[in-house]
Amino acid sequence: MSLFPEEQLASPLGYFSAQPGQKLKDGTWKITRKLGWGPRSSTWLVVDGDDRHCALKILTAAATADPKAKHERHFVLKAMKAIPSAYGVSQLLDTFEEKDERGRKHFCLLFRLFGPSVEDLRQGNAYHGQNLPVHIVQKVICDISERLVNLASQNIIHGGKSNYLFHEHSS
Repeated sequence: MSLFPEEQLASPLGYFSAQPGQKLKDGTWKITRKLGWGPRSSTWLVVDGDDRHCALKILTAAATADPKAKHERHFVLKAMKAIPSAYGVSQLLDTFEEKDERGRKHFCLLFRLFGPSVEDLRQGNAYHGQNLPVHIVQKVICDISERLVNLASQNIIHGGKSNYLFHEHSS
């Protein structure tokens, strides 16, 4: 069993089967490596011809086919307004669709990178990739919690499978 299991590409959800070196958006972006994945998408480090690195979130075919898929862009834009980029919401640079080898559409969201990932910190630390020091873990948890609180103040809740926008109802 792997410590970091990968998404099941044969899943009926239809994950995008990306490969390092693969070009997307008419050759504009080249996939470098995977950053992570979840129940509705995978996220990849991509680079353009000017050596600009970004994060590309690629929704599954099932998530893209869901009529609510385009709401993902709305949630990101609302989050960007709620929390200035200096405080931890990555800037949405572009959205586009890609087709996979089976012809299924995948909605893609391109984001500006902030810096190294928590996994990069873990692998590059003085403890030889075993564990992060407690103060770093505490800082990461605090930062993430603060961002989630700020989003909640805008009636946006990030869930495991999707984002939710709650509207106030007047009585």
